[in-house]
Amino acid sequence: MDKKILVHLALFVVALFYAGNFSFAKWAMPEYISAYAFIVLRVGAGMLFFLVYYFLFTREKITDKSDYLKLAIAAFFGVSLNMTAFFKGLSMTSAINASVLMLLAPVFVVIFNAIGYKKRIRPLVYLGIVVAFLGAALLVDVGAALQGSAYYLQGGSNAIWGDLLVMLNATSYAFYLF
Repeated sequence: MDKKILVHLALFVVALFYAGNFSFAKWAMPEYISAYAFIVLRVGAGMLFFLVYYFLFTREKITDKSDYLKLAIAAFFGVSLNMTAFFKGLSMTSAINASVLMLLAPVFVVIFNAIGYKKRIRPLVYLGIVVAFLGAALLVDVGAALQGSAYYLQGGSNAIWGDLLVMLNATSYAFYLF
């Protein structure tokens, strides 16, 4: 089989698992597993994988002490805050709202990039940011949430807080990527 096809197939499978994560996690919480237990499983499995990889294949050691601070910042925004906000937020809102709001992460990366590197954002990019936020607001039905609509509250009485936690997750992940 052609390597390009294998790469695209692998990327498709990864995207499928990522997309299924929202529905599976929402189905499992809180009846079968709590949000925090999910985090422990994901972080613990990742930690074991990377420890095994580190001890078997890595010969490079951290020599610069400033790298420990960078590692701590990356761990906080990329794992701790990111996953806590995601799973707790997902347990409080719908899987659809969570998946829509997570699509804003690239927008936050653009914003952090502009702030951090003092780059000018082109007018077309501003338009894209506004369209992204408006699209997310329409799909999540923010207006119904602010009015306390029964339609929106199907996600539970804390759905708006869940949406805000998922937004915090997207922001945290974007800062980690930045």
